Amino acid sequence: MTDGTGAPGAPLRVLAADDVEQNRELLARLLEREGHRATVVANGAALLAHYEADPAAWDVVLLDLHMPGLDGVATCERLRAWERAQGWPPVPVLALSASVLASDRAAALHAGMDGFVDKPIDPQALRRALAEAGRRRHGPDGPAAAPPPDPSAGGGATEPPPETPRAPDGGAPAAPAPPVADPANGRALWGGEWVAQVQRWYAQQAPAWADVERWDRAAWHRIAGAAANLALPALALAAREQERTLAQGQPADPAAARQAWQALTDWLAQQAPPPAPAPAMPPADALSPPGPAAAALLRQIEAACRRGELDEAALAALAVTHPAHAAALREALDAFDFDTALARLAQWRPAAPHPEETPTDA
Repeated sequence: MTDGTGAPGAPLRVLAADDVEQNRELLARLLEREGHRATVVANGAALLAHYEADPAAWDVVLLDLHMPGLDGVATCERLRAWERAQGWPPVPVLALSASVLASDRAAALHAGMDGFVDKPIDPQALRRALAEAGRRRHGPDGPAAAPPPDPSAGGGATEPPPETPRAPDGGAPAAPAPPVADPANGRALWGGEWVAQVQRWYAQQAPAWADVERWDRAAWHRIAGAAANLALPALALAAREQERTLAQGQPADPAAARQAWQALTDWLAQQAPPPAPAPAMPPADALSPPGPAAAALLRQIEAACRRGELDEAALAALAVTHPAHAAALREALDAFDFDTALARLAQWRPAAPHPEETPTDA
């Protein structure tokens, strides 16, 4: 593993939050590809629960700035307040953001964040940011090695930059239209699964485009973020413009976004068909109650849920013998949805009461 510049680095334990599914999957892939241990959750509340349960388990935190509910700034403020109250040394926190607004960056720094990773995520920039966070956490002799000098910073001969296109009247430069898809970036991020990831995301999003005129700023933010991390520049730009328009209080005009979506539709029609889906896991309420040994684990997990905690050891043990049950619980717990987890546990509880639960005669 390297720190992004070719120097050897060491694995970090990374806790991250992002509300967009594709962003979470990409972030987990990039981190695990570099040998880091990654836990990526869907919102700020879930991240705080993981961190406060075992703060020593994490070397760095990554926070999406713009999440519904508890956003990245508010999450960082609560995390720093908890650290101060507990007397715990501050963990490095990096903001994940596509925003270039100075106000957003100022708010992040004021909340206690230490740096930024721009979206769409550049793998090398992410590596450099994590290497710096590792040095901040562990010191200069810690697990993350210092990067060597940037080979591009002078010295060798370089090719001159391409000439910027000019407008027909010779005035300001004409910005080139972004492509529908960027295969080089897509494969760098997703490897051989890039097209399949785009196809899957497109199928998930297609039904919602019938009501595109009603979308709010948060919806456009999710589309822009996912499109950027799926290497779909034209759609990402159009969605970002809609997000900016609504943020300024102006009426939506999704014509350009519709055009970008249609261009993506046409591009996908030229690609190989998506692979056949894997057999679906049965719904949580269709899973039969596990046997006595696993039932003890379920009681242990249930007790933790009622305390608002996560029992990682019990979940891991359950996954060995009952992976479908563990996956259904993990889905709820990663979203910090203890009510759903408890409901599923109740569905799987054996019909015969456990001896500890048997009522005694008065």
